[in-house]
Amino acid sequence: MTDIVPAERAAPWSGPKVVVVKKPFRWTKLLPFLGPVALFILWDIVVRAGWIKAILLPTPSATLAALFTGLAGGPLLADFGMTVLRTVEAFLIAAFVGVPLGVLLGSNERAYRSVEFLIDFFRSTPSSARPVGSSSLRVSSSTSDMRLRMRSRSTCESCVTYARTTSTT
Repeated sequence: MTDIVPAERAAPWSGPKVVVVKKPFRWTKLLPFLGPVALFILWDIVVRAGWIKAILLPTPSATLAALFTGLAGGPLLADFGMTVLRTVEAFLIAAFVGVPLGVLLGSNERAYRSVEFLIDFFRSTPSSARPVGSSSLRVSSSTSDMRLRMRSRSTCESCVTYARTTSTT
């Protein structure tokens, strides 16, 4: 039988022992910062050595000072806000016009055929020359449920393809 130890003589409970193993610092985590830091150092050396005049390319410190001054109270913050506002407005206008137009053209082949030339013309335009946001929603009928996927294809082409596959089945 075990002896019962009075509470006054018992050792206090310390809980389970946790061993903390410190991982060594990995210098590879700093590699993404190496390129920009090297660029800033090279930029500063080129300007200070006089290879490029400071009037054409100011030093990085002068550029960052002008950036913070412009954002703190200068006109740069107001200009940035206006740019963001115009971008959001343009996206909303494009979405409210483009999505219903894509659904209409995708569900009506005659309507699509009437503007097919324009669609083919803009499809041949390089993606770098197209407006931002040319990705479109494409309806997939590969499974029984309809899924929406982002694709860099024309909304009209996707809808017509979907309309053709569903009308033949």
